[in-house]
Amino acid sequence: SEQSNSFPVLIGIRAPSLSPEATDRPDARAPVDLVAVLDISGSMGRDKITLLKQAMGFVVDTLGPTDRLSVIVFSTSARRLTHLRRMTDLGRADTMREVNALRANGATNIIAALKLAVQVLEQRTHKNPVASIILLTDGQDNQNDHGGRFLDSLARLPPCIRANVPDQDSTDVVSVPVHAFGFGSDHDATALHAIADGSGGSFSYIESIEIIQDAFAQCIGGLLSVVGQEVEIRVQSGSSRVQIQSISSGRYRNTIDNDGNQHGIVYIGDVYAEEEKQFLVNLLVPQETTDSLTTKLVEVKCSYKDPISHESIISETVTVEIRRPPTEDLSEEDRQVCLEVDRERNRISIAEGIAEAQEMAERGELESARELLGQRRMAMRESCSARAGDRLSTLLDGEVGQIQERWSSKARYESG
Repeated sequence: SEQSNSFPVLIGIRAPSLSPEATDRPDARAPVDLVAVLDISGSMGRDKITLLKQAMGFVVDTLGPTDRLSVIVFSTSARRLTHLRRMTDLGRADTMREVNALRANGATNIIAALKLAVQVLEQRTHKNPVASIILLTDGQDNQNDHGGRFLDSLARLPPCIRANVPDQDSTDVVSVPVHAFGFGSDHDATALHAIADGSGGSFSYIESIEIIQDAFAQCIGGLLSVVGQEVEIRVQSGSSRVQIQSISSGRYRNTIDNDGNQHGIVYIGDVYAEEEKQFLVNLLVPQETTDSLTTKLVEVKCSYKDPISHESIISETVTVEIRRPPTEDLSEEDRQVCLEVDRERNRISIAEGIAEAQEMAERGELESARELLGQRRMAMRESCSARAGDRLSTLLDGEVGQIQERWSSKARYESG
C-alpha cells in the first residue's frame, strides 16, 4: 500500500528429486571426481589426525565404484598421496591404507594444496560430470601472508575456485566448489568461509567426532545427488520502463547489463536434488501513465545442463505481473504486504548488517558495529512479517541480540 517506485520480487528454483534407482544403481546418477585435501601439519597430531582418518573413512565408504577420489596432503608443502582412482573395493582399501599411514608434522600451506588439487582436476583426460574439492584443516596458513592479509593471498588461487568472487571475470570459467571443514577451535574460520563462498562451496565447523558423520553425510550426499549443473536464473525486464536495480543473491555471483538495466543473471553452478534457492530482485517501477490495470514486471527462466545426458535445458518462461488499479479501487488483498517477500528482505538485511558490523568490529569500531546491528534489528521488528509472528524474524532477532551481547566490550569481543 506504500507509494514507492522500488519494488522487490522474490524469484527461485526448486530442483527435482533424484530418481529412485540412483540409490541402488550408480549409473542412474552423475558420477563424481573428488579431490580430498588433508592438513597433516604438526598441529594435527593426536586426536585431530585420528578424526581426519575417520572422516576420510566415511568419505571412501560413501563413494561408489563409478566415483573417483584423489588425496592431497599438505603441511609446509603439498603432495599428491593418491592419484584419481575409482572407489572399487580395491580402490577403497588402497586409499585407506595410505591415509591410515599419515603422520602429522610441519607447517600449514593451504594455498599450495588447493593449487595442486585444481591441477589434479585440470589434468584429467576422462572427466566425471561432477567435480569438487573437500578441504580438511585445523589451523591457519602460515606459509603465505598472515592474519587479515591471508585473505589477499586467496587472489592467487586458480579462477575455477574463485568463480563466485565479486568483480572477477568468471563468465567462461566452470567453477569447482570447495567444501571446507575446520577441525577444532583454532582454525581460521574467516579464511575457510572466504574459500568456500568464493568457490560456491560450503563451510562446516567440526568440533568433535559426534559431528563428523552428519557434516560429511550432508556434503557427500549432496555431491552424489547433483541434478543440474551450470545453473543460471535469467531475469528479463517485462517493460522498457521497468529497470533491475539490484539482485540480492548472497554468495552467488550475479550480473546486470549496463544497457538500461533490463537483463540480469544469477550464476548458481551445481544444484542438488530437491534443493531450493531464492533471490530477491529489486526493481525500479515508474508510475503508470496509461489506463492499464496491470504492469508486467519481469520474465524469469532457468537454464542448466543435465549432468547425465549433458543436454542443455532451458525452462519455460514465468511472467510476473502486478495489478495497478486506481487507488479508490484497491482491494484489501492489494494493500497487503507479501510476508514471504518481507521475510526474505529481513533475512538479507540482517545478514548484510552482520557482515558490515563484523568489518567495523575488526577495525575496532565496536560501538558503531553495535549501533548498526541495533538499527537493523529495530527495522526488522517493525516489519509486517515480524509483527505477524514470523518464526524466522524471531530467530534472527535472537541471533543479533547474542552478537550484541558478545560485543558489549572489547574484552568480550576478543575472547570470542
